[in-house]
Amino acid sequence: MNEAISFCETSFQESIQISAQLYLKAFYESLGFTVSSSPYLEDDILHISMIKKRKN
Repeated sequence: MNEAISFCETSFQESIQISAQLYLKAFYESLGFTVSSSPYLEDDILHISMIKKRKN
């Protein structure tokens, strides 16, 4: 994940937005993502939108 995040941060000029399964919230928070939505169902699994702001 750190390699993928690094690639995105150096290749794109935008924040990284993901749709994460709710049970992985703490994992993604440990990588710098923050929750940006309420939980919602996707394929009968609770998900949340998360975002990692781009480094300046």
